[in-house]
Amino acid sequence: MSKNDSSNDSDDEQQQNSLIDAPSDEFFDKLLEQRNKAIDPTRPDKNLSGFLDALLEIPDRQLLAADLLFILVINFLLQIANEVGDPQFWLAGGFSQPITMPITLLAVMVRDSKMSISWVLSSLWNRGYSSSSVEDDKVAAKKTFQIWIDYCSIRILMELGYSLLFSHAAIDGWLLFREVWYTAIVMTAFRIAYGRMWSL
Repeated sequence: MSKNDSSNDSDDEQQQNSLIDAPSDEFFDKLLEQRNKAIDPTRPDKNLSGFLDALLEIPDRQLLAADLLFILVINFLLQIANEVGDPQFWLAGGFSQPITMPITLLAVMVRDSKMSISWVLSSLWNRGYSSSSVEDDKVAAKKTFQIWIDYCSIRILMELGYSLLFSHAAIDGWLLFREVWYTAIVMTAFRIAYGRMWSL
């Protein structure tokens, strides 16, 4: 056998080996899909089942419970501000009035339910219950602001829907405005403090 023949055989062998070892198009498609997921994990059209699993995942359940507790605190602060700001409160004796069952308790419970649902939905959408969402002050403040933006949108849509479909009454814009700003201040302070507490 001549040298040319042996070199041709070796070249053919190398080409066959390279064809066998070369990654397939399917391999590159999987890599591209993983890259797209890593870049934009909130796109449901990339992986619907994975998106829903990630959306409903709550790694830090203590943060969820604390969120609900502080939403309730915000409600009581709003109610105290409403009562103190009412002239009739002072005419009736102010803080020296006898303690009775408040007639506005039902309204407080309804508002707390709406606020809690809106905040939890927004937090889930923004991955607000992961440990990395409160890893330091800057991250906690930024994540809370993102949650708050979507929270405001959900609350406005809730009030509009309730007014148009059920109550047919005007929306108390001033109360809603105070609610969202109380929420921004209290929840930002709470989440920063929560992150500091767990970083000790």
